[in-house]
Amino acid sequence: MELDPADPPREPVVVMTAKFVDSEGNVVEYGVDLGVPGRKWRTESEVAQ
Repeated sequence: MELDPADPPREPVVVMTAKFVDSEGNVVEYGVDLGVPGRKWRTESEVAQ
């Protein structure tokens, strides 16, 4: 998604970041997601020990 600075959204935009680490503190996944008006998202995580 690219935002046009000349025509910015009239509603809030959410920037989300997620960092997943293993039991030793090593980063195993990193992501950035943008939430815009009208967009829905769902996430599920399973943690095993």
